[in-house]
Amino acid sequence: MEVEEERTRLKVPSKDGEIVFVYPAKRGDIWRLEKQCNEDNTTLPVLSQQIDLFYDAEVTDPKNKYSREISELMREGQGYVLTGVLWIEEGMYAKDCTSVSEIESMNERELQEKLNGDTHNHVIFSKEGLIRFTPYENIIYREQKPNKFPENPGVIALSGKIALQEPEKLEQLAKQFQCKPGFLGLRKQEVNKPIQRFAVLGSYFDGFGLTFDGHYPYNLNGDCFAFGVEKSGRDICV
Repeated sequence: MEVEEERTRLKVPSKDGEIVFVYPAKRGDIWRLEKQCNEDNTTLPVLSQQIDLFYDAEVTDPKNKYSREISELMREGQGYVLTGVLWIEEGMYAKDCTSVSEIESMNERELQEKLNGDTHNHVIFSKEGLIRFTPYENIIYREQKPNKFPENPGVIALSGKIALQEPEKLEQLAKQFQCKPGFLGLRKQEVNKPIQRFAVLGSYFDGFGLTFDGHYPYNLNGDCFAFGVEKSGRDICV
């Protein structure tokens, strides 16, 4: 992790190039976080970028003082991302977005029309990879062993192709916690009309256990965190 102090920029490597996060973390609900990002010309990350940041802090460079703070944040709560989730009667859609309003306007018909890409492990992708869909029957809700976690269709749908191309990142990140990783989401019997949610990444279980949460309510006034991403480094991992 390379650090620049004038504007503290945390440069994190990813498969598609360097991602630049701006320190310190912002705190608040999703709208306050986006407002703070707009004020300093950054944007909220999508979930795959959050994985790269957490992996760098936890596995690649854990002794860095910024890494230690990121690790503490992970264990205290949830990190908001611009990956939206739409639960329908047949399953879940996930989409990497560029704004909160784009998440709020997710529409089943428009999402379905763009599912023209490949299918991997029960997850259908759009051609560019920004939209994913998986049916309920394939999602594993219980805790899993770290080496099996990247194969969970719910995890793949939320995180995108990073789970397919770099599963070792998810596995090694999950191993940093005392409890097994888990996926949280709605179940088929809970959905009789489209329900829109945000994705968050962090930990539950008293601060232990890497958690991919695909059903965080958009109107929850929680105190989540996020590191803004410099817009020049906003190349979404697909």
